Amino acid sequence: MNMYRISQYFLCLYLLMALNPVAVARTSDLNDTSQSPDHDSRINERFRNITGSSKESSIQIAQASGPRERFIEEYRRYLEEIEPQLAELNLHDWAPIALSHILEQVESAREQFQIGDYQSAYISMNNAIMDVDAISDEYQSRLASFIENANQAYREGRFQEAGQQINGGLRLDADHVELTRLQSRLQVVEQVNQLLIGANQAKMANRKDREFALLEKILRLDPRHPEAKKRIEDLTAEKLHQAYSDAVATADRALDDRNIQKARKHMQMVNQLKPGNQDVKRLQDRILEIEAEQKYLEQIMLAITAVVEDDWFAAVGHYEQALKMRPFDAFAAEGLGSAKAMIGRIESLKQALKYEKRFVHDHSVKAAHKLLTDTEPFLDHSEQLRELHFEIMSKLEAYNMETEVTVISDNKTNVVVKGVGIVGSISRHAVLLKPGDYQFEGARDGYKSIIVPVTISPGDGPIEVEVICSERI
Repeated sequence: MNMYRISQYFLCLYLLMALNPVAVARTSDLNDTSQSPDHDSRINERFRNITGSSKESSIQIAQASGPRERFIEEYRRYLEEIEPQLAELNLHDWAPIALSHILEQVESAREQFQIGDYQSAYISMNNAIMDVDAISDEYQSRLASFIENANQAYREGRFQEAGQQINGGLRLDADHVELTRLQSRLQVVEQVNQLLIGANQAKMANRKDREFALLEKILRLDPRHPEAKKRIEDLTAEKLHQAYSDAVATADRALDDRNIQKARKHMQMVNQLKPGNQDVKRLQDRILEIEAEQKYLEQIMLAITAVVEDDWFAAVGHYEQALKMRPFDAFAAEGLGSAKAMIGRIESLKQALKYEKRFVHDHSVKAAHKLLTDTEPFLDHSEQLRELHFEIMSKLEAYNMETEVTVISDNKTNVVVKGVGIVGSISRHAVLLKPGDYQFEGARDGYKSIIVPVTISPGDGPIEVEVICSERI
C-alpha cells in the first residue's frame, strides 16, 4: 500500500474515530498488513483482549460447537485473513459507506462478545466477513470492468473515455501495473497529439524547421508513429532537395563571379547531397573552363605587363604559354608576333651600334638611316628602342662631323691623304676630315716615303700630324 493509500486510510479512521471512538480504537490495527516478526504476537494480543485467552488452539475451537467458540474462530480468521484483505480493497476511496458499515459490525461483534452475547457476536462477525467477501467480489468486478473498458477505449482511439476508465480503476488500485502502464501510454498519446497540433500549425505557417523539430519529439515519444515518420521523411527529402538546389545555385553564382574556391566548395556539397549527378559534372566542366580561362588571362596579363616593362623576351614567353592553352587565339598570336618583331628591331639597332665604325662609309650610313626610318613608328612602344634609336642618330651625327687635322711638314715632302686627296708640300696646313682611319703619306725625291696612320674618333678635337721624309735612300 503506497503512502497515498495509507494517508487516505488514516483519514478515514480519523473520521470514524470522530463518529465512534470505541469502534475505531478496536479496529485501529487494520492498517497493519505487513508480516513483521511480531505479527503473530500482535494478533494473539488482540485475540486475548477479546477472548481472555491466547492458549485456545484452532483444534480446540474446531472441536467445540458453541456460539462462543464459533465467534472465536471467526474472529481469529477475521484478524488473520479478512482484515488484511479489507485494507487492500481501498474502500475509503470508492466505498467509504461500506467500509464504515463493516467496521461497525466488527465493533458490534466485539461488544456483544464482551457482554456474553456470544450468539449475536458470532452472527455480527459472520455478517461482517460476508460483507467483506461481497465487497471484495464487487471490487474485482469493478476493477476488471475498468481495465477492459480502458483498453477497449484506448484501442478505438477514445482517449478521453480511456482516461476516465483508467482513473476509475486507479481509485480502486492506485498501484495497478496494467492501468499504470496504460495511463503512461495515454499520457504519451496526449503529448503526441499536442505536438501534432503544433506541427500542423508550423506547417500552415511554413515554418519547416519548427515542424521538423516537433515531429522529431513525437518520434522520441512514439517511435512508430506513422504520420510523424512519413512527414519527417517528406521534410527530409524536401530539405535535401532545397539544400541541393541552393548549393547548385550558389556554385553557379560563384562561377559567374569567377570565384573558383567558393564554387568548388559548394560543388562538393552538391556531390555529397547527390553523388555523381549531372549538375556536379556540369559544375566541374565550368570550373575547368574558367580555370583554363583564368590561366590564359594570367599569361596574357603577364605578357602585357612585360610589354609595359619593356621586357620583350618575357612577353614572348607568356604569349607562347597562352597559345599553348588556346592554340588559335588571335590576340595571343598577334601579341607574340609584335613582341618578336620588337625584339628584332631592338637587336638590329644593337647590331648597328656594335659596328658603328662602319658609319664612316656611305652605304653603312644609308643602311643606318633606313633602319632608323623603319623603327621610328614604334618608338612609343619601347624605351629600349627609343634609346637605341637616339644613340644611333647621335652616332651618325658624330660620324658626320669633321675634325680639323693640321698637317706639319718641311715644305719639301709631298703630303697626300690616301683616298682623300693631295695636301702638297707645305710647312703647316689644316684639313677637315670626318671620323675614320686615315693614312698620311709623305714622298720626296731621294728619300724614303713614309706613312703616318691617323684615327679620328667622333668628337675628337683638333689633331696635328707631322709628315716629313727625313731618311735618304
